[in-house]
Amino acid sequence: MKYDAMAVGTTELAGGMEHFREVTQQNSLPYVASNLDAGNALKSIVIRRGGLRIGVLGVFEPPAGPRAGSREASAISSIPVGDPVEAIRREVPALRKNVDLVVVFGSLSPVTIRSVVEACPTVDVIISADYELPSIEFGGAHAKLLQDDNPGFLGRTLVLYTNLENYGLQLAHLKLDSDRRIASATFEDCWLRENIRDDPGVRESLNRFYDRVGRLAQSQASVDPLFETDHRRMTGHYVGAKQCAACHAVEYDQWRTTKHASAYKTLLDVHRHYQPRCIVCHVVGYGTQYGYRLGDREEPLANVQCEICHGPGRDHVAAPSFANISRAVPAAVCGQCHNPDHSDNFVFSQKIQKVIHLQRSGGAAG
Repeated sequence: MKYDAMAVGTTELAGGMEHFREVTQQNSLPYVASNLDAGNALKSIVIRRGGLRIGVLGVFEPPAGPRAGSREASAISSIPVGDPVEAIRREVPALRKNVDLVVVFGSLSPVTIRSVVEACPTVDVIISADYELPSIEFGGAHAKLLQDDNPGFLGRTLVLYTNLENYGLQLAHLKLDSDRRIASATFEDCWLRENIRDDPGVRESLNRFYDRVGRLAQSQASVDPLFETDHRRMTGHYVGAKQCAACHAVEYDQWRTTKHASAYKTLLDVHRHYQPRCIVCHVVGYGTQYGYRLGDREEPLANVQCEICHGPGRDHVAAPSFANISRAVPAAVCGQCHNPDHSDNFVFSQKIQKVIHLQRSGGAAG
């Protein structure tokens, strides 16, 4: 993909430093790590673009709090990591003599960024993937808790945050003054939506990656099943929507007209059917004793079927009764998947109208 520079982050070090060194020795990816002795990573790199010499420093800051998973924390605990502020203070003066702009990037917390700007005000740009900084905004009758730090200038230093929750590129267009310092900046988002065609080579690499990693036991165990506190759903037998159709033909035919009936295909179209984080909300009973497992055929348990809403159905098929199936579908059921992370505009009272069975066939559960 022709990147000019890449910062070493938690993902690269999750397997330990020796693993990272082994991997980087096999390729020429332009890793930059100013406070790590990390394989073939450089302390800094100079990029020439548009008549400018741009000095780049990559800095690693170990994750803390909820960002620090147990596996990553264990791997990183044995890696000597220099203080990021001291590393920048040490590297910037020599780099500054030979370049027009100095860029620092990595997953740096907003608090650390402020320390960097105070220690090295000649840094022109800081780019970070860690934008979480709780703060309180006072105004009106109530105070508001804010979770994210905002991009902008700290003194003469432009601070940019990348949003890892979206697929795409964020562009910063910089205007320089006569001294080649940044005078202003404008931002542009380029999201990778359906109108952007896949690069065939990258698409093939991603497909191979998802197929291989999705099958790993660690990947499958990393995603919690839906309704994990519901014993009946966790241990019950799922049978698939076609078993329900024998008594509930009207409901079955109506379900087939909804997007729920093709939920699995949406993953196939983008090759995410081996991604546990995606599959859990597009099949029946993933992670449960008798539910869908990665690699299963689409029949009988792929797609968002009857049993996601009403619970496992084997006992009900054998002896239809209101006692062994859930007829009502409260908002909490839909909220398992339609939560702020996946459906930030979801309103239960509106969306339920798209899937509710307005007409019912005969049968004990209706």
